Amino acid sequence: MNIYRVTCIHCSSSLIVHRSETTAFTELAQTMVNSISQLSEETKRLSNSVKLQELDRQWELRVRQLEDVNKHGRRSIPTVSAGVFQSIFIGGFGLAWTAMAFAITSMAPPFGPFIIAKILFPLFGVFFIFFGVAGGINTISKAHQYQVEKEKYLKERRLIADRE
Repeated sequence: MNIYRVTCIHCSSSLIVHRSETTAFTELAQTMVNSISQLSEETKRLSNSVKLQELDRQWELRVRQLEDVNKHGRRSIPTVSAGVFQSIFIGGFGLAWTAMAFAITSMAPPFGPFIIAKILFPLFGVFFIFFGVAGGINTISKAHQYQVEKEKYLKERRLIADRE
């Protein structure tokens, strides 16, 4: 098919002539420009839509990486309050364990297997304190990281959505 551009001598309109072996017809050039403009806008809108979908999919994957999973497979978003509670509760339990272990083992004789018990019992409490506080700090760190990445995601999403 051959395409030619001409100007009408009666109305001075710009025309596009489409011609093949069996047919010939004209079309206003402005109609073609409008169609191309509409296609361009639609393409831009679809491109932004695909970008938003990809960004949302990446965010969902990242959220799954940051979530805490309990022993029953239930997922939850880490929070600072959960981290603080974890540190205080487990650390406090370890502190109480250590104090009771020292009190109980202080009455044991200083010879034989009692020497090992005097060391190991309080040491369990120290481990509880250490792992409770470390776990709480880890949860607080993940909560902070989640908030930072969520703000970044929302900002990027707004930028893409504003282009539409």
